[in-house]
Amino acid sequence: MHKLPSSRSASTNPIKLINKLNSPLHTQQDIIDPKINRKELIDTLLKTIKKKSNQNEKPKKRIRSNANSGQKLVEINQNVLHIQDYNTEQFQFKKVISKIILPKTQQLSNYNMLQFIGKGKYSEVQLACEITTGIHVALKIMKKQQIQSIWKSIAQELKIQYLLNHPNIVKLYTFFQTTLDIILVLEYCCHGQLHKVLRSLPETSFTEQVAASYIKQIALALNYLHRNGIIHRDLKPENIFLCYDQVKLADFTHSIYSPQQERSTQCGSLAYISPEIIKGENYDKSTDMWSLGVLAYELCSGETPWEDLSYLEMQQIILSGNIRFPSKFTPELKDFIKNLIHIDPKNRMNTKQVLNHPWLQETKQEVSQFTIDI
Repeated sequence: MHKLPSSRSASTNPIKLINKLNSPLHTQQDIIDPKINRKELIDTLLKTIKKKSNQNEKPKKRIRSNANSGQKLVEINQNVLHIQDYNTEQFQFKKVISKIILPKTQQLSNYNMLQFIGKGKYSEVQLACEITTGIHVALKIMKKQQIQSIWKSIAQELKIQYLLNHPNIVKLYTFFQTTLDIILVLEYCCHGQLHKVLRSLPETSFTEQVAASYIKQIALALNYLHRNGIIHRDLKPENIFLCYDQVKLADFTHSIYSPQQERSTQCGSLAYISPEIIKGENYDKSTDMWSLGVLAYELCSGETPWEDLSYLEMQQIILSGNIRFPSKFTPELKDFIKNLIHIDPKNRMNTKQVLNHPWLQETKQEVSQFTIDI
């Protein structure tokens, strides 16, 4: 069992961009045989995680190709995962041109790394510029030696996020490896984590109108995931990013492809996980809906319903499902949250019901209004 913890955007048409951002994992065989097994390509990379890296080993010369890395068919756990394309014609993304010229400090493959963005337990993220196209991306760099114990989670993240294509989900363009690292090339979200934006506000909370527009976009992303049999399992402000007013869901380390059977693995962040996960019971995609309710509460109040409680106290309140609402919450918001933070998973709203709820219906902002045209 996983231990329960306490508690980036720019491109031309995404399909064209994938063609430009070539993966060093590609070989000349990609060109010769267009039917190359992409699952084997990912598995080959993942096998290197479990090997101890030789610090003195010189990286081998790589042969590049212009092969399209955007496959849409991958086998997972002997099931075939086929994720339908989102209608990209409705959402054309342009390059975000930074007004600040950052110094070129280091080059990695065909990327100039410009600035350190953040660091996690198993990775660090760097803002980078693809040399050929000038496109800004976020490089998630993971040391092979550090991720040997979680290689299955890395495999799951690659196999799932590589296929996703939705305007409210951070795009994984491609990935490659060096002697010591595995690097994911991700869409860059210029305004960073929603968590940091929230904490920077004087009231540490958004107005209900702004929060509703963000929750609506997250619900659209979850609807896309759930329709394709994917449970995110770690929905929280730290895993949500902003680019202007467009919200993008990220970090699929704990996500699972589970179109039919329920799951039992305990994972996620304690303040956002559902009662069934705490109890070690089987659960399904409705666990994401509980997390969405907690998220709505935090965006509008600046804290979770069980802030400043001990580990055991937090568990007890989550299991009871009893929460108190700030007096400033409107009746529509309270009803929205109550229908998500419900101890019985069967009584929680699904994504379709969420999108039709009056609290979200009152917001007039649509995703199409967030299209960036620079």
